[in-house]
Amino acid sequence: DRGKQLLHVKDSSRMNAPSCMVHSNRDIEVQGGSISAAAVQAVTSARGYISPSANTGAAPIDDPFSGLDLESEVGFAVLCSAVELSNRIKVTSGVHYVRPGRHCGGIEAKGTARIVLEPGDHFFLSGHLVIEETARLEGQDVVLFFDAASRFEFKDEARVNLDGRRSGAYAGIVMGSMRRNQQNFIISADHVESLLGVIYVPAARLTVEGTADVARDSAWTVIVANEVLLKGSPSLFINANYDASNVPVPAGVGPRAGGSRLIQ
Repeated sequence: DRGKQLLHVKDSSRMNAPSCMVHSNRDIEVQGGSISAAAVQAVTSARGYISPSANTGAAPIDDPFSGLDLESEVGFAVLCSAVELSNRIKVTSGVHYVRPGRHCGGIEAKGTARIVLEPGDHFFLSGHLVIEETARLEGQDVVLFFDAASRFEFKDEARVNLDGRRSGAYAGIVMGSMRRNQQNFIISADHVESLLGVIYVPAARLTVEGTADVARDSAWTVIVANEVLLKGSPSLFINANYDASNVPVPAGVGPRAGGSRLIQ
């Protein structure tokens, strides 16, 4: 159920975090799938195939980015105009280089389109980021932030490779949302190869589904979410090769604080 800080692994899906701790501020429920990590703990209960066995009764972990100011960020401070919304990016072919800044109405790419996000901060307002069919999304030294009405969805045979910000206020973050965002962020594409950095969706659900490996090629990934749901037969990889990347690990997570967590 939404709002319960639940890590739910269903069907034959798998979470692989061999060098990280998986923590839930409430429950962990594994039904048919598996969790394999360096350590697993939950504040309330943990059920299903978990290796090693989960510790329960753990102390809650606070949001490591609670001090991050998003509400006054210039990318979110001004509402989208009708003109901005009408000029949203919707493509089916070609290569499209997208400068950092505000993306009103979102971005939709399908067919054989390739979206290249240029380095910097990308703010999605009043619209989703949808990459589907055989389209591609890539970006180096980028962070993608979503307002309360926006989310990402990677579908079909889409290919996604994103490396997080290397410097500045959002260094180490690759994707995030405002704290009022309760959307369902969905990864079901066959080729989500790299999500290098922190995925920060503190009030939202991250759903990973389909049949493919997710983030296997990332040197490291940290997930901070209200809820994580795995279903179908995907394999979600939470790697921890921190020294192999020029994307810095933010304070409060990483080698001293675990890798995947559900927060209050």
